[in-house]
Order: sequence, then C-alpha cells, then structure tokens
Amino acid sequence: MKVSVTYKIPDAGIEFLKKNYEVWVNTEERNLTKEELKKVASESDAMITLLSDKIDEEVIEAGKGKLKVISNYAVGYNNIDVKAANDNGIVVTNTPDVLTETTADLAWALMMASARRIVEADHFVREGNFVGWKPELLMGQDIFGKTLGVIGLGRIGLAVARRAKGFNMKVLYNKRTPMPKDMESEFGFEYAEVDEILENADFISLNVPLTPETDHMLDKEKLDKIKKNAVLVNTSRGKVIDEAYLAEKLEKKEIAAAGLDVFENEPQVNEKLLKLDNVVVAPHIGSATKETRDKMSMMVAEDIDSVLSGGQAKNVVKSWGGSFILEFKNIDEIKISKIAKALSKKLKTGHVILLYGDLGTGKTTFSKYFIGSRIKTAMVTSPTFAIENIYGENPRIHHIDLYRIQDPYEIEYIDLFADKEDIYIVEWADYLDYLKPEKNIEIYLDYSKEDISKRDLKIKINDDIDIFDAINQEVERWK
Repeated sequence: MKVSVTYKIPDAGIEFLKKNYEVWVNTEERNLTKEELKKVASESDAMITLLSDKIDEEVIEAGKGKLKVISNYAVGYNNIDVKAANDNGIVVTNTPDVLTETTADLAWALMMASARRIVEADHFVREGNFVGWKPELLMGQDIFGKTLGVIGLGRIGLAVARRAKGFNMKVLYNKRTPMPKDMESEFGFEYAEVDEILENADFISLNVPLTPETDHMLDKEKLDKIKKNAVLVNTSRGKVIDEAYLAEKLEKKEIAAAGLDVFENEPQVNEKLLKLDNVVVAPHIGSATKETRDKMSMMVAEDIDSVLSGGQAKNVVKSWGGSFILEFKNIDEIKISKIAKALSKKLKTGHVILLYGDLGTGKTTFSKYFIGSRIKTAMVTSPTFAIENIYGENPRIHHIDLYRIQDPYEIEYIDLFADKEDIYIVEWADYLDYLKPEKNIEIYLDYSKEDISKRDLKIKINDDIDIFDAINQEVERWK
C-alpha cells in the first residue's frame, strides 16, 4: 500500500510508516498544485496533508475507490471537504490536543515581544544604532499587574490564561458557555462579553476556531473598541481579524501593538503590516517545537497505520449531518430526569452525550437519571482524577466527569473512543469543544440564571431522528 505525504514533515512518522508501506514524500519546497493533488489522491491508499493543501471534492473524487484515509498534519481541518470524504468512505483524521501548551507559550512570546519591543530592539542593535543607555530608549509596556483578555477559552485559551497567574494579571475571558462561578473562583477568571474585553483589556489573546461565526469576528466595529494602549495577539486563525483594517489601526497608533502568528491570506501577509515596527510577525509556528512536531508526525502515521491495517483511527474527524435543536424554557430537575430517561430508552450503541455545564443541583444529576434508568444502581461517583466509571453491559455506559479532574487542561489524555460500541456521558464537556463524534447529543444550559428551575435548556441532536422523536414524545406527555 502507498502513503503519500504532500509536504515534508518530521521523520518520526515517515520512518514509522516505511516499515510497512511504500512512502512517497514531496521534497520540493512548495505546495502541490490542484492537479498534482488529484494525481496523488488517485495513486494513494493514504495521504498526509497540510492546512495549506486544499482537499476539496474534486481531489477526493480523484481518490475514490483507492484512497482510504486523509490524515491532516494540523489540529484544524477546514482545508478538507470532510463531508465529501466521509460520503466516499474516506476517513479524515487530524492532530488534536498535542500542541496546547506549545501554542500557549508562543502566544506569550508574542505578547512579551510586542509589549517590550524586542524585535525592534534587536534590529536597533544589529544596525549599529546602540551607542549607550538612554532614559527613553525603546520604552515598552509592563505586563505584570495588567488585564489579560482571552477570547476563546478552549484548551489553548485556558493554557494562555493560566500563565497570567505568574504575572499577577486580572483575566477576563469569553467562551461559548461560561464557567460556573466556583470554577471561575478556582482559576481566578472573570467572564466578560467580547466588547467588554476589547474595551478594557491591556492584552488580548485570540484563541477561537475559524467558523462562520468567527470569520472576521474582529471587524472594523470591534477593532475600534480596542484601547489605544492595548496589545493584540492572534495564534488562532488569520481570518478572525479584518487584517487590512488592523493594519490601519496599528499604523495610526490607535492600537499599540500586535503579535501575529497567523494571517488572513496565508502565506501572503498584508504589506502594511510588514512595514510597521509595532507588529511582531511569525510564520505560523504555534506548534513549532521539535517535541510537538514529532508527536504530530507520529499521530498522523499511527492513524494511517490503524486504518490501512483494518483498525480504527484515534483522531477521526466527522462531518456534521442533519441536526435538530430542541429548546425548553424554565427547565427543572424533574424535566431533566425525563429527558435523560427518554434518551436512555432510545440509545443503543456508539453515542456520546456532551453535557455543557451544571445540569442539576449536583454535578451528576443527568448521568444519575440516565444510568439509573438503564441499571438498578443509580448512584454515580467520579473519584478525583478517575476519568471514567463503567456501568451496565451491552452496551456499557461510560461516565466521565471532567469537573472532577484535578488538572482540566490535561484532558488530552482522555480517549473517548476506546470502544465505539459503548455509550459515553461526558459532563463539563466545555473542555471538549473540538469533539465532533458521529452520533452526538449536545446539551446546554443558560448560566445567566442562578435558579436552575428558571434556566433555559437547549439540546442539539446530530443526525438521529429517532432520538429527536423520542424527546418530542416525552415533551407531549409533559403537556
């Protein structure tokens, strides 16, 4: 079998694959053209691709019948038409959870370099301009004791925010589902709307995925809200910022500085940005340490080996099929119990229930009712740092309470897909924003209301009409 690598990656994974497969590697210092990608797809059983490779429906169609797996050497996968691949029986994988701390390190490096004008100072010395200490030479900004705004508190965002503790910073954060108050107190973070962060933070770190909602999330209106003395850092995706307008703001000193590792039209960079001394730029090196890139290399290689040898890849990316959303107003614990029981009756195998936040007076309310309706024992416990308890048989039910893990940012060690035939109930799934399993139910509560009986509940069901109908029938009984 043949594995093709569209651009040279670290040797660890390539040498692993060479033991059992024919491996072709593009050794030219350029990306393959569309026609070349189609040719490679038609000749390969597996492909290792980069974010810069556009693997669209045409490329996938070219590989139809032979290509079995596309392994993207990146966390993101917006370069691949995942639905087209899945429709043609081609597995898509990525490399999640391996670059969290590495990327957070770079965000802080950009933050500090921008605040203290490190790159500008380096050029100043190399150009022979340093003739001695001066009171006002290259004055920058303090970081210690300032306010850090983190937009997107997923794994990388959380890792960035944690580091602020050592600098005695106030941390404002924004994420899809706010943390519960006790967890905010534990970390020392404060939830804020995006506008509030832009208007008040001295340093702003962007850590959001690129989605239709985040494309140009910092547009002209938002960029105008940023403080004049603020530093903006982006290690997420370039398209989340209106880059041309950011360049104007920086040129006029209406934003103090920026540290950018990603760009709107990579590898092209806005020329105005490149001429500005108050901008630190890096060539998308968020994960660029030897340790991390070697791990990524092995991840893509091992997933390819698993698929080609007839097994299951660990890091499968699934396309979203049709989905249904149910919304309930003024939900209470009795209704939660009925929803759990309705789901329990219909679920068979391979489902993942993602619980976002506190679904009851205790942390295990939903799981208690769900599991209690399947077996005699209703009690659910999660010992500290025990990541799962298993109940029942055929299928087994795995209960994973992420709130109980001592170090939530280390949940990359959790493998939710140890057995695809089982059912997984994941509490505090806020830390698993990247997870998109095939049979997936997402449950959210409105945190703005302290009284749980007045909270609104939203359930998103992915591509499973039977479960949708079951809950609707249960709702009819409530009425």
